[in-house]
Formats: sequence, C-alpha cells, structure tokens
Amino acid sequence: MDFTKDEAKVAVITGASGALGSQLVSILKEEKYIVVACSKRTAVKDAAFSEKFDIADSEAVRRYIKEVLKRFGRIDILINNAGYAGNPKAVDKTDDENVLRMFRTNVYGPLYFMREVLPTMKRNGAGKIINIASKAGVYAVPYLSAYSASKSALIALTQGVAKELKRENVSIICVSVSPAGMNTALRAKVYGKEDARRQQDVRAVANIINNIAIGRMAVPQGANVVIKQKHPTIRVMEDG
Repeated sequence: MDFTKDEAKVAVITGASGALGSQLVSILKEEKYIVVACSKRTAVKDAAFSEKFDIADSEAVRRYIKEVLKRFGRIDILINNAGYAGNPKAVDKTDDENVLRMFRTNVYGPLYFMREVLPTMKRNGAGKIINIASKAGVYAVPYLSAYSASKSALIALTQGVAKELKRENVSIICVSVSPAGMNTALRAKVYGKEDARRQQDVRAVANIINNIAIGRMAVPQGANVVIKQKHPTIRVMEDG
C-alpha cells in the first residue's frame, strides 16, 4: 500500500542502528509508517530519512527535527530509544565522563527531542511519545547505579511531561517502556554472551513497543510499562 505525503504517518526513532532500534524500524515500516531515524554510530539504511549525530547535542536535535518536518510535514510517533549503560562498576569507581555520558544520552537527549517534537504534535492535536527506559530505572541494579539513576530520571521526566499534557486540549500520549534484560550486543558486553542468551528476545520486545506506539495496546497517560519475559506489566502513573 502506497501513502501520499499527506496520508502517511511519520515515526521518529532514535538509536535506530542498535538491536532494538533496528527492529522498531522494521516493524513500523511493516505497519506502513514513514520511519525516520537517527544514530550516533551510522546512518540507518532502511529508514526513509536518517542522520548520524549525538542526541546529547541539542542544536543537532533541533536541526534534525526541522529537516524531518520540512521533508514530511508531520511527526506522529517519537520513540526515544537511544541509550548508554557503560561497564558495571561500583559507584566510587565510576568516573565523571561515564556518569555525564549516561545522563546526557538517557535523559538530556530524550528531553531535547520531546522539546522539539511537542509543538508540532500540539498543533496537530495528537501524537505518541515513547521513552525507552529500563527495568533498572524501576528496580535499581548494583554496579549500574548511575545507569539506574539515569533511567529513573527518564521515567520521572516522562511522567512530568505526561501531567503537563493532561492540561492541554490535545491527544498526545507520553509513556515510558522499561524492558528487562534483552539478548543484545550491549547486554553481552556488560554481562557476557551466556547471560545475554538467557534474556528475552529483542523482536518480541519491539513488537510490544510497536503495539503501544500504534495504539493496538492501550496504555494510560504517563504509565511505565515493564516488559519481563516478553510480558508487559503496566505501572499506572500516580499523583503524590
């Protein structure tokens, strides 16, 4: 099925060259979305438009979103998937560079993307934002304390934005998704290949995220969806 520029919906995916990101590109293309992507490492060949840059660079994010809107005129889905973990270390042995990189990638980058994408979603009156956090952001992991903190911050950022959007007369859903361990190169690097092979399948996780993104799976505003053993558990946002 072919879409015209005005009919086709547009999905933006960050970190799209990694295991989960590339699966999301593939699945959303199968759903007939125009998929645009970015990655720090390499351009994404399967995307309708792709650029290589660091999402921690706010000006690069601004230029990229401006170009996406120039080319396609809209953004319906934003999936902030890019992330950085680093090697497991006790917090007293974690250096400044790694801490800053984790927060710049896992928190600042998604904030920059949301800041650029929300105005066009508000004008259109609808949209979906999914921030890929981690089970570590819900249940902190020893020797990944800074990483856990950065993903917890991303969940808090998601819920703060979700509460802002509840006050707007728009249908923009902002949720976070927190997968448990997945069989990826990143997992193998951190915990070893044997451990990685015991983790959940990346494609299965990507399918759940896709179902949330396109509305096949209903998730309330601001919720955090923990995916463990391929099964999603919805943690509803609470007010204090």
